[in-house]
Amino acid sequence: MKRLLAFDMDGTLINSLGITIEVLARTVQSFTNIMPTRDEIVSHFGVSEEKIFANVFGVEQGPAMNLRYNEFFKEDVHKTEVFSGITNMLKELSNMEDVSLALYTARGRGTTDILLEHHRLLDFFDYVITGSEVSLGKPHPEGLQKIKAALGFSNEPMYYVGDSHKDIEMAKAIGATPVGVQWCPLVDKETLSASQPHKLFSEPSQLHQYLLIP
Repeated sequence: MKRLLAFDMDGTLINSLGITIEVLARTVQSFTNIMPTRDEIVSHFGVSEEKIFANVFGVEQGPAMNLRYNEFFKEDVHKTEVFSGITNMLKELSNMEDVSLALYTARGRGTTDILLEHHRLLDFFDYVITGSEVSLGKPHPEGLQKIKAALGFSNEPMYYVGDSHKDIEMAKAIGATPVGVQWCPLVDKETLSASQPHKLFSEPSQLHQYLLIP
């Protein structure tokens, strides 16, 4: 039976949360002359950047802020890195006949494409969906529902791998096996553990071995 393995991106596959927070803050400052705090920015995570800008600053100013944010992010994408062992894991899993790989990230399509293309990860996935293509952000399971529909899955085994409690809650809401990972320096380990994932890993090599076994 074929398995559907779906992944979060930031903090799970790519060490990009720190740069994302920095660039979001710089974008806001460039428009308002006010530097938001890390906690203020993180409190809005779960939806795409364009929705964050529109929700906080209005639909008139939001698009211009998102455009500048994408420009800033492209300049700084070289500061991000794929976590050790992730590329080899995705390569091996993508070559398995009984596995389909998908990615669902809350970030927008623009910076998702910038990251995946820069790190040459895009070709490993059978389907990629971002916060730009859903109406409801995490932990609502809309993104995972769209993955299943696009790839023709119904009751087959599905896993979702992420680094936040919202990822775990979302996986549970759709009946997927929730897998937590905590190797990102910015992960909230206490909240992630409290969300009770089915498995919780501290090293990519542990996740790699776990996903290889049906």
